[in-house]
Amino acid sequence: MKRKLSLVLGLLIIFTVFSNCKKSEPASTATPLRLKTMTTVTTVGSNSPSTTTTNYTYATDGKLNSATAVSNGTSTTTNYTYTTDGKISIVEGSPKFEYQYNASSKITQYSYYLNPSTLFVTYDFTYGTDGKMTGFSATASNTIVNYNANYDSSGKLINIQYSSTNTYEFNYDSSGRIIYYKFSSNSPINYEYNTSGKLTKKTVQLTSSTETTDYTYDSSGKISSVSETKKYTVDVDPYYTSISTYSYGSNGKMSRKSVTITDDPSSTTTSSTVDYEFESGTGIYPKTSVWYLSGCPEV
Repeated sequence: MKRKLSLVLGLLIIFTVFSNCKKSEPASTATPLRLKTMTTVTTVGSNSPSTTTTNYTYATDGKLNSATAVSNGTSTTTNYTYTTDGKISIVEGSPKFEYQYNASSKITQYSYYLNPSTLFVTYDFTYGTDGKMTGFSATASNTIVNYNANYDSSGKLINIQYSSTNTYEFNYDSSGRIIYYKFSSNSPINYEYNTSGKLTKKTVQLTSSTETTDYTYDSSGKISSVSETKKYTVDVDPYYTSISTYSYGSNGKMSRKSVTITDDPSSTTTSSTVDYEFESGTGIYPKTSVWYLSGCPEV
């Protein structure tokens, strides 16, 4: 329970700090295109590949209406509901998410359900007169934990604290980009950027090793590859490497993402490809997740 709560909280904090994509606005293109189908083919070792196809539907105003994934004959649909002024209010699936807002369009409550009927945790947010979040509370299994947010003189979030020994810390460079993130006694995470302000490296400094993720971009600034070396915390010889590459069509949209993951010491290779198909039309997607620290997803 505590681990799940920590994971959800971690995602929420990352969302709060890094989420700067204007996902409520359509992309600016001469011919509007929106995601129609996403096909994922995954192969583990010598096993037969498995395929998941996700189809997207849209309302007349262009907002994402539903996403239906079909895998091994099983269909799963996630539906999206919006407020009258266009903000996401419910993501109906497994898991399920609910959002509430104040008159200034700031989120006041976020609820996370393990499935459509099982509430796991609810977050309630408070704000100061300047509009900055002053804190939030997490309620799960009748347990309430309160968090307080603190800012520096320039208005940047520097920490979120919920006890004398549990603090989320953030440091920034002179351009306002986050370069350091740490929770309590956990391993610190450092971020590096190129001269264009795009994320190039993420480093996790463990006790006896280092995890790194490197990001590269093409000449137009689109993400072209992500290379990751990561350590499992439960294995005896706990490392894997992951290399992701990205391809784009003549329309500038991402057409394929390829991922190869190799485990040590077994050297079992997992490979997957994700193909994206687009159709004409404006697509407006709710901001419900974090993609890249350096910007919005290319699709």
